[in-house]
Amino acid sequence: MTKQIVINEIADNLQTYLSKVLNVQFAISTTDKDIEIIGDPNSSNSFLMYFLQIPENGDYIEITRIFLPPSERKTRKGLGMIRISYAVARQHNYATVISQTTQSFYDYLINKGAHSLKPNEAVQLLDTTQI
Repeated sequence: MTKQIVINEIADNLQTYLSKVLNVQFAISTTDKDIEIIGDPNSSNSFLMYFLQIPENGDYIEITRIFLPPSERKTRKGLGMIRISYAVARQHNYATVISQTTQSFYDYLINKGAHSLKPNEAVQLLDTTQI
């Protein structure tokens, strides 16, 4: 049951945040173990903007996709999405893992204090990570 609570709280908080800051339409869908955000959902140019899952028997959330269109990049909105997800997960004693990153984003997160789980591929956010 806790997984569903975590998923719902993160989705609700992301909905509120993105409605205020994002200049592109989006749609959030959830299952009992994941959140998917589609950008420009009513367009032939729709794209997967954000994907978060809680693995089976996992005590952590895993963010595997953060993608913003060029007009939304360099605005820290993606980091805002991560902060929201991390804060909710932390409240429920779930760790936050970010995987399948680009090398530059991996390096950025390491430099901000994330813990490397798999070199050049996955990190865990810590309370001391500055995002």
